[in-house]
Amino acid sequence: MPPALKKMLLYLAIGYLIISLFIYLKQDSLLFYPIQEKHQIANSQAPIVSYQFENQGIELHGWLLHPEYAAEKLLIYYGGNAEDVFYSSADFLQLENVAILLVEYRGYGNSSGTPSEQHFFHDALQIFDDCQQRWQSKEIMVMGRSIGTGVACFVASQRPASKVILVTPFDSMLKVAQGYYPWLPVRLLMRHPFNSLYYIPTVQAPFLIISAGQDEVIPPARTENLISHLPDHKQTSIARIPTAGHNDIHTFANYWPTIQQFL
Repeated sequence: MPPALKKMLLYLAIGYLIISLFIYLKQDSLLFYPIQEKHQIANSQAPIVSYQFENQGIELHGWLLHPEYAAEKLLIYYGGNAEDVFYSSADFLQLENVAILLVEYRGYGNSSGTPSEQHFFHDALQIFDDCQQRWQSKEIMVMGRSIGTGVACFVASQRPASKVILVTPFDSMLKVAQGYYPWLPVRLLMRHPFNSLYYIPTVQAPFLIISAGQDEVIPPARTENLISHLPDHKQTSIARIPTAGHNDIHTFANYWPTIQQFL
């Protein structure tokens, strides 16, 4: 092999390693987009009250909508990676006969700590248990959107959630990343795989899947692969909105009625 070619290949290899290292070190900022705006409300402003939970020095903040239903039927919502769940409360208030808990992830808004898959999963289980103890809810359901669908699938595999709603879900974040970076060893680099395919086989609750036909963030093939792996014995409802995108799916006319009917 000519020396010039060897030198060029060496430079290419070094460049590839540098890019791989950069992606590995920066993946948290590429995956998580923590909302920094901090919201406060007065607890007298029904039908929404503040929620706070502390565990191992980490304080998590959120809001409980329609608190009068918390002992009967409670929906815990896990938002998208750049979603300000406080602003989502206005839409969730239209749901009837159910309490809705919106909690900011670690590092988002008023919540302390640093976001990661491990932290999201750990906190979600702690919050589920806190809801059972605090309100003794007869029925607790979970709902996730985008990255929150990975949290919802994990929680439903570990706790007795009665229903699971997944909006613009994926089979695994690893597979999504592989699609974006097919030339990188993503499997070796990924620290936050959010592998929903691993968790759904043990979920006993019925699913509602809402997918966006024009999803520009989560390739529809990733959503369809998740749907194809749902166990046959599960009661599953699929709502496909062909013209919806990843970020505007909640604005379509049949979105909230579909959720209300499932609840």
